[in-house]
Order: sequence, then C-alpha cells, then structure tokens
Amino acid sequence: MVPTTDGKGYFLVGADGGVFAFGDARFEGSCPGIGGCSSGVSSVMTDASGDGYWVVTYTGNVYAFGDATNYGDPLPTCRMRRRCPRPCASERERLLDSLSDGEVYTYGDAAYLGSPFGQIEFSNPASAIFATSDGGGYWVVTANGTVYAFGDAPNDGDMSAAHLNGPIVAGTGT
Repeated sequence: MVPTTDGKGYFLVGADGGVFAFGDARFEGSCPGIGGCSSGVSSVMTDASGDGYWVVTYTGNVYAFGDATNYGDPLPTCRMRRRCPRPCASERERLLDSLSDGEVYTYGDAAYLGSPFGQIEFSNPASAIFATSDGGGYWVVTANGTVYAFGDAPNDGDMSAAHLNGPIVAGTGT
C-alpha cells in the first residue's frame, strides 16, 4: 500500500501486479492489463506528480504507468528486490531500489548516499528501503530489524538485538 502524494488516497497492489486505487488515487493501468509482469510484484509507488506510478517485481522489472518515467532496470539479477514505498517529497522524481543483499540503486534525480552491501548476510536480507521526507537520505532495513541510515536519515536505533516473532517486511519514516 502506498499513499498518494497529497495523502488523500492510496494504492494497493496484488501479487499479480493488479493495482487498485482508492480516494483520490487515479488508476493508470496494471500488469494484467498489459499481459502480465515478469514475476511476482513486490510494490507500487507513486511518481512526484501523483498522475503515475511504478509497479516493481521481485526479479527487478519496473513497469511505469500514467506519466511515471521509465528509467529502466538495473542489471538482471535473481536476488529479491525491495522498493522505496514512499512517494516523492518534491517536484523532482526520486526512485530508490535495494536488493536483498543491500545494494542500492537510484533513478531520476535520487542521490546515491551509500549502501550496506557487503554487511548484510543471506540469512538476514534487506527487506525495505525508504526515503526521508526531504529526499536527502534513506534507510535500509533488514529482516531482523537492523537499520542502516544514509544521508540526512537519522539512526535512532533498531530491533536487531530483540527477538522478533517474524521478519521485518516494511518500514516508513519522515
């Protein structure tokens, strides 16, 4: 689920890439309408204008709908992907992507500020990446709750020392 840029609606996305719009969110298409996506879908996120969105698959394919710009995909990989679920905070387009090993990719005018690549083990994959509200930083979070902060994202602690009943699967911040 991701909110619209003005916070007055939201999108839900199914595993097959079906997008569902609520409130002031505008449906601009989905994977079943174009013959399907390359694999299971991990997320949907809005562009800066609010008149488009990207559908992202676990195999790294990015599908642009509405006026969302297609920036292409990183090199093919079989590693699971996670995307920044937070809409852009400015008129510029920022798109962040993290692989399960912590490698971070940036698109549009998003700045690369670092990544925890090489610090993340296979048994504790990166499970979320999300940007600060000003776009000047981001956090990468792993399944056991370890938080890696980059740019102006504060590191206010994490859950890595606690026993969790299940893995962390998402996160958000400001």
